[in-house]
Amino acid sequence: MTKEQILQDFILIKKMNAPLKTKISFLTYLFANQDNPWRVIGITNDALDVFANHGFKKVSRMGINRSHLIARNESYRELLEKEFENADEWWTFYYSRDMTILSTSSENMSSNFSQVYTIDENHGLFKTSGYAWKHGKEETAFLKALAEQFLR
Repeated sequence: MTKEQILQDFILIKKMNAPLKTKISFLTYLFANQDNPWRVIGITNDALDVFANHGFKKVSRMGINRSHLIARNESYRELLEKEFENADEWWTFYYSRDMTILSTSSENMSSNFSQVYTIDENHGLFKTSGYAWKHGKEETAFLKALAEQFLR
């Protein structure tokens, strides 16, 4: 879908008489189906340490989450309240707020993050796969190199 098509669907959701909570749920589904939503742009030191303890692999229930730097519900509420001049302005607002970092569950719950190391999104690492992220050989190698540089 193009951003113009996504905007058309967004406008329909915005016009609904449904409660805000329902509109936000619909936006979650709408944006979840786009190319790499909730993109990963960093990882906390504590999350890197958890990965190190699991051989840098993604393990079920390891306690690592993608944490939004700006609360997703807050961003969606603002999207619904603001008026935009065009699709580019609308998309830029959305995209600039749709960033996450890999953090521990406790960091995510408290929004109190340990040191954050940047992940260049141009490398295509940790891409969204459903509601999770892709974690293959490239991600494992990246985490190992990062740990060698920062973990003691």
